[in-house]
Amino acid sequence: MPWLAKPHTLTEDEWWAANILLRDHVVKVAAEDGKSSRVVGVLAVSDGWVDQLYIAPAAQGRGIGSHLLREAQGAAPGPLQLWTFQRNHRARAFYEGHGFVAVRETDGDNEENEPDVLYVWRP
Repeated sequence: MPWLAKPHTLTEDEWWAANILLRDHVVKVAAEDGKSSRVVGVLAVSDGWVDQLYIAPAAQGRGIGSHLLREAQGAAPGPLQLWTFQRNHRARAFYEGHGFVAVRETDGDNEENEPDVLYVWRP
């Protein structure tokens, strides 16, 4: 998403991943061709939320995101929620294709100042 503002430095992102993401979330990774040396996908969930789902651009369209998201849906004891950016049409189509429904839009009251949309999936 080259259009997305980057509100943090790489050092800040690394600190957050090590001290918040990995501590407070269930994190699953997908490795290229099953190898542990090159991560191509990351899913982070917490108490009813899909907080992060990223697939490397070169690995998109190969079912990796679908596999990770189905794992989260299968493990969820109830609804799952997630935010994505309104203009990320590919992500929106992906989530809608997996049963998520848009329930709220904002005008960008997030740290990226980017309009986003809240999705909910119910088992």
